[in-house]
Amino acid sequence: WAAAYADLATLFDASESVLNGREILVDDAGILRSANVQTPPRERSRQAKRVSAFLPPARDEAPVNIPASLRHHLFYLHPAVAEQLTTAVRSFLTGKGLIYGYETRGLVEHVQGVLASTESERIHRETLRFVFALDQNGQTPRRPALNQLGLRVPTRGGTMLPAGRTA
Repeated sequence: WAAAYADLATLFDASESVLNGREILVDDAGILRSANVQTPPRERSRQAKRVSAFLPPARDEAPVNIPASLRHHLFYLHPAVAEQLTTAVRSFLTGKGLIYGYETRGLVEHVQGVLASTESERIHRETLRFVFALDQNGQTPRRPALNQLGLRVPTRGGTMLPAGRTA
């Protein structure tokens, strides 16, 4: 796959958005997935469902698995493929917006958008664990602040409430 991405970089280097949204990325489960689609800021709110691809964490960074419920919204490129990418190919993929670099701020911002658009208790529970794991690994970015993410926490009764409404 790394060789295929090198070929794409050579063939489409001068093309701007030909590969956006095309199924060219192999995710960490080995499934062929769509590359990112770049949308103008004013159109992002109208986009029903945005799925974002990220490079996986580097070998020296503690990996944080994306929960199953969030895999419909974001995913990592297969780590074995990512390890074999040359700097030029990595720059092509990120420069064209086909995939985002591993940056916890980008992950957390994406998760923030997912939480704002769903009432799914499963997504809220799994996202709370995901953000907690990032925090435990020292990977929580300063912005957006945790209290701005729209996290929900479980109550004694088992329901999920916005973190700001709990004592």
